[in-house]
Amino acid sequence: VTRSITGTRLGSTWQARNIHGMSEKVQGGGARTTERRRPLRDVIAQCTRAWYVETQQEADAGDPEMMMLAAQMLATGYGCEVNQEKASQLMARAGVLLKEIEGEEAQQQMDTDKKT
Repeated sequence: VTRSITGTRLGSTWQARNIHGMSEKVQGGGARTTERRRPLRDVIAQCTRAWYVETQQEADAGDPEMMMLAAQMLATGYGCEVNQEKASQLMARAGVLLKEIEGEEAQQQMDTDKKT
């Protein structure tokens, strides 16, 4: 008996979707298991959480642009719990760092202008 399955092959496992929107895995021996797909909202929530975690790690490393993004995410609860206090602290810290960077760039420009 030959069975036609459309889908992708992952090692010795075939994965396909049946007419009920469920994912079916067919092992090399022909045994089938049926699993429900994860709801899209859960997938998106996981992705936004991972994005927040990565952004916060970069902010903790001192990147002022990532501090501003993490602050916005904290203020709105995008990928994390809303925390207005932490958002305000991060935004203030980012502002200080950005002013320092602007000051250094202005000083470098003045030094360049003096040399010419």
